[in-house]
Parts: sequence; structure tokens; C-alpha cells
Amino acid sequence: MKTSGSMIQGALLPSAYPAFAKYFVRFVQQYEAAGVPIFAITMQNEPKYIPNDYPGMIMTAREQTEVLANYLGPAFRDAHLKTKILVFDHSWDLIQYPLEVLSDAKASSFAAGTETHCYGGNVTAQNELHDRFSDFPDKDIWLTECSGGDWQTGKILPQQVRLVIGATRNWAKSVVLRNLALDQEHKPFLGGCTTCRRIITVNLNRASQPSKVEPSVDYTALAHTNKFVVPGAYRVESNTFCEGSLEDVAFLNPDGSLVLIVLNTTGGNAAFNIGWTGKYATYKLPAAAVAAFRWNPSAP
Repeated sequence: MKTSGSMIQGALLPSAYPAFAKYFVRFVQQYEAAGVPIFAITMQNEPKYIPNDYPGMIMTAREQTEVLANYLGPAFRDAHLKTKILVFDHSWDLIQYPLEVLSDAKASSFAAGTETHCYGGNVTAQNELHDRFSDFPDKDIWLTECSGGDWQTGKILPQQVRLVIGATRNWAKSVVLRNLALDQEHKPFLGGCTTCRRIITVNLNRASQPSKVEPSVDYTALAHTNKFVVPGAYRVESNTFCEGSLEDVAFLNPDGSLVLIVLNTTGGNAAFNIGWTGKYATYKLPAAAVAAFRWNPSAP
């Protein structure tokens, strides 16, 4: 199906566009039949990057537009699939790509929105995408891949929590970190990053002792959101300040409860007030710490 004749490198052959679309339809159908519904797919991970040691390929915005408009989109429609099709799936510094794809009316009609990664540019690019989506008001943004790793220095928890705060304050409907699970030697290694961190570490003890599962700092960062913000929640406006102060993001859950996540990057202890409809609470947060608050405004 590719110009390279291999899973590695190359580009998708135009003659393979119909088979490519049928492959995705069958993929979604078979997972659903096994009880694993697929929420969304993209046509190619990081389509402007050609990896040398794991499966991938170049896919230009023009090619992605053609595949979506004339093959994949119609194939999903005809198969009555509910799985969303998202475009792009690459980093913040390349946002002209999804804008080009979505500017095609036919392709846009089949797309639910854009997937982004964190490896280039700044999270505020998502805000620019949202503002420029004025012509596509029904298109959403998902941050679907970011990774911490051995290259990070200093206090790592604030860096990862800032990603959650920044992404959701800039219109992302998700924040996904990778890898989900690796052993203490960053394995299994199937190509790509050799120093990326995992959300949980499976410490494989090759002696007689049982293996241990240990959460990482990424697990802690995500838990402040995942334990309190539930599916169907909306981000609501809250005061926040730049790095070096108090940073936060707030959500309204479907049951009416509110969640506020606060990160202290002041360099010292920080006392602050939480105010909502005439009621207040005071809290003191240590340096480089994060806290999640949940309350029900209707409670006495």
C-alpha cells in the first residue's frame, strides 16, 4: 500500500486509497464486535514525520484531504459507523496543516476535529486553532499525545500538571500521556523514543520476588483530573496567572459539582481564596504542589 513497499517510511499509494478506507472500516467493526468500541481514529500518526525505525509514513495535507473527502469519510458514512474521524495528529507548530484539510468543505463534513501533540510549538496554538475555527464551529480539539522523559530536569510534577492546565484552558477535550506502561529499562522498545517516561512502571524482578507496579509523576499529574472530572464535564472560566504564580483550571461536572485544579509555581508557600457565588474557602499550597478541589454549589 506504500511507496516504500514496507511498514517503514514511504507514502500511501493513490491506488491503495480505497483499500486503506476499507481497512479502517473493518478495523472499527472488528473491535466493536469484540466489545471494544473505537471513539475516534486519525489517518496517520504525525503525518509530517517519517520515522526510520517504526511504522509510519508521510501524508501531506492535500493527500489527507483527498483520502478523507473521497474514500475514508464516505466509507464510514456508508458503514454507519459512529467512530469519529480526526485530522492532523501532529504538533502545535504545524497547525496550518489541519486548517488546510478543514478548508475543504467535503473533507470537513466528515471530520469531527483535530488531534494535536505537544512536541513542537506552544499550547496556545490550540487557542489559535479554535479562533480560526470560526468557519468550522462544530470542530473540536483533542490533545492525544505528549510524553515526559529523562530529558526533563528540576521539579517534574509542575511541568506535567501545567500541560493539563494549559491544554484544557486552550480548548483541548483530552490530555493523553504516553507510554501507558513500560518496565524499568524503558522496554518493550519498538522504535522511536528510548528515554520516554511511562505512566506506570512495571518493575520486572527476574529473581524470585514478584514484579511491582509503580505509578510515575505522570500518573499523579493525571490523577488530579481523572479522579474528579467525569465524562461530560465542561471547562468553566476561572482566574489564572502565568508561570511563577498560581495556575488553575476549573470544570463543571454533569451532576453540578465543580472541580478546581490549582498549581503553585510561586517558589514558596501560597495562600489563596476560592470563591463561588458568594461563598469562600481559604487554602495554603506548598511550593511546586498541586491540589484538586471538588464541591457541590447546591450543598448547604
